[in-house]
Amino acid sequence: MPHSKYKKIEKQLQIELLKLQNHVKEKSLKVLFIFEGRDAAGKGSNIETFSEFLNPKHFRIETFGIPTETEKNNWFKRYRKVLPKEGEIVL
Repeated sequence: MPHSKYKKIEKQLQIELLKLQNHVKEKSLKVLFIFEGRDAAGKGSNIETFSEFLNPKHFRIETFGIPTETEKNNWFKRYRKVLPKEGEIVL
């Protein structure tokens, strides 16, 4: 895909994400995005692109290291401690 086309699509998606953030805030919803993949898979770049224009009052970024044996068997426990509050998006 040509870079100019990518940038145009990226801008449109960022606008939609801002609309989502406003909706989440207004309706006191909770949204959790999970980016999972191997090292150097592009997770950080995607999170940076997603969060570039979001209002920092209503979103946060959480990071995790290598999962423990318990976390490998029960993924929800890994994420439970960082679940979003009302009106918040967590990446």
